[in-house]
Amino acid sequence: MFTHTLMNILILFGSTTGNTQMVVDMIESALPDTVNVEAHPGSDMDVIDFSDQDIVLFGSSTWGNGDIQESMQDLYDDLSPEYVDGKKVAVFGCGDSAFPLFCKAVDLFEAKLKENGADIIQDGLKVDGMPVDSQDEIEAWVSTIVE
Repeated sequence: MFTHTLMNILILFGSTTGNTQMVVDMIESALPDTVNVEAHPGSDMDVIDFSDQDIVLFGSSTWGNGDIQESMQDLYDDLSPEYVDGKKVAVFGCGDSAFPLFCKAVDLFEAKLKENGADIIQDGLKVDGMPVDSQDEIEAWVSTIVE
C-alpha cells in the first residue's frame, strides 16, 4: 500500500496592514493536502528551530526606505548558519511598486538566507498592492514550492 509522506512547511511572517497575512492565507489554501503547514508571526519565534521543517517560508512587507517589517526584524537579525544552513527556504512579501525600493525586504531576506547557507528553492514572490489581485501568481509560486 502506498502512503503519502507529509511535507512540513513553516511560514514565518510579519504583517502590519493585513496584506502579508492575506498572502499567508492564500498560500495555505493553495497547498495540497500532503502538506502540513504552520504559520506564525515572526515576533512569536522566541527560539529558532527549523529542524522538523522541510521548507521554511519567510514573509515580510517592505516599509519606509526599504525596511523589513518591524516584527520580522529580530528574526532577520538572528538568522545564522546554525539555523538555516542547508534548509530549503523561499521568501515572499508585499509592497507598492510606486516606491523605488519595491519589496526590498524580499531581497534582504534572500541575501541573508543565502549568505548563511540556506537553499533558496524559488525566486522571491513580490506582491504589488492588494494580494487578491495577484492570486494566480501566488498559486503558481506555491505550486513550484511543493514540486
